[in-house]
Amino acid sequence: MKVRHNVRAVLVDGGQLVFLRRGWPGGTTYYTTVGGGVEAEDADLEAALRREVMEEIGATIGPASEVLTLTEPGDKVTVYSTSFALKCWTWISTAVAALS
Repeated sequence: MKVRHNVRAVLVDGGQLVFLRRGWPGGTTYYTTVGGGVEAEDADLEAALRREVMEEIGATIGPASEVLTLTEPGDKVTVYSTSFALKCWTWISTAVAALS
């Protein structure tokens, strides 16, 4: 059986949780936390988290605290999703402009 590892960032900005709005034209819109799959070149889960936050929202993060790991067993793939809480993060100005 294959195993896949994901990381998720629980980000807070000014007392508000940060979610990504996703969807496809004509499809249902949904919201998710920032994050994604752990890649072979990631040194560890936190390195994967830092890369995903930079890729998805163009931000750097401070210390991360692991808060939850969910296991989703499947017939062909088992997914382990680890969530981290982040109190300190910084937008990179060019990424913010692209998101606006």
